[in-house]
Amino acid sequence: MFDFKAQNGIRYPQEIGELKRKRSWLSMFRVLFFGGITVGIITGFAIWPTVEAQSSQVTLHENQEMRDWLSERFTLRETMSSFRYDGSTDTLTDQVSKALSEALYSDPFIRYNVSKYSFKWKGGSDYANVTVYVDYRETYTQSLYVRNQAKEIVANITNSNDSPHVKVKAIHDYIVSNVAYDEAMTKFTAYEALTEGKTVCQGYALLMQAMFEEADIPSIIVEGEAGGMLHAWNMVQLDGKWYHIDATWDDPLPDRGAQVRYTYYLRTDAEMRMDHSWKSDNIPQVVEPYEQALLQMHQSDDEGLKQLAVQLEKVWSADVLLPDRAIRDVADLTDRFLAARQSGRDRFQIRYTGSELQLRSDLHDMLDAAGLSAPLEYRVSSLQDSDDLIVEIQMPE
Repeated sequence: MFDFKAQNGIRYPQEIGELKRKRSWLSMFRVLFFGGITVGIITGFAIWPTVEAQSSQVTLHENQEMRDWLSERFTLRETMSSFRYDGSTDTLTDQVSKALSEALYSDPFIRYNVSKYSFKWKGGSDYANVTVYVDYRETYTQSLYVRNQAKEIVANITNSNDSPHVKVKAIHDYIVSNVAYDEAMTKFTAYEALTEGKTVCQGYALLMQAMFEEADIPSIIVEGEAGGMLHAWNMVQLDGKWYHIDATWDDPLPDRGAQVRYTYYLRTDAEMRMDHSWKSDNIPQVVEPYEQALLQMHQSDDEGLKQLAVQLEKVWSADVLLPDRAIRDVADLTDRFLAARQSGRDRFQIRYTGSELQLRSDLHDMLDAAGLSAPLEYRVSSLQDSDDLIVEIQMPE
């Protein structure tokens, strides 16, 4: 008779070091934080005598069965679950650890809502009783609330016959307008985003994922780094092509209510890699820029798509992130400004090569070249690993 305890717990810190970033009302960036996310399973197990685990009526025999059964328990947000294992226990600790990891990664709504877990087992050479303990960030009732609210919101902000392109913009705009980034980094869930109006990046991504699923739009959550910290955002598939979409980084900081940005709206890999990074394994590649889709919308017979293209072209800039589209002098800046004014834009963004002091001088000269004397409102933020600036210019009335 063997009497063992094995633990495999993931503990997600409430803080990961000291945040190091410039705090400016002009900045559109924020340090992003995974409240319930870790990159991998902690390895190395302590094995020591313990009390006997509670027996269970469920009997499992191999890893696939354990994974599926544990996924169901995670989905139901059960805090303690027990099962009997029939088979050799020589590698049972590793088997249960693997099954728990696979169950955790089987669904993002499990992955990001589990805050920690552990397990123990007791048995002989050919059987064991296994008990799993789990802490969650959302209860089962709260997770159901998120699903129900996502369904209701999508029904209210979209029509069933809307193009997926239209639905994606509506969902993006709703989340950015109604959720604020939690600078205290104490709220991590989609439930808190809905009930308290605040969350960190994973809450944004989970709420967006839930709404995309309710809208029948293929989507995934991507995890990587941005701003030097762990970060989560979404990818969405439109007309068979995938795009990155980051509602967290499109939400101005500090919060400006209904103001919505489109800096990270439907971007390619090349655009996102300017200040985001991620492992490419099992992540769809994005090569074709969304501006190609906008051109096709203008030629479409769908009036809704034509209207969407016009709306987006007033606020979405195709040339904001890539270095080869950066503005380098007054002539380029003036051309871009006049083109934006002619197209009826409310505002536009540019990538600017130069200091903020030089930018102010160029903007002054640009207004003279355009024959305008009205004051110009603009906001500046920095790109990671680059001296270039992201500049959002509000068109004068």
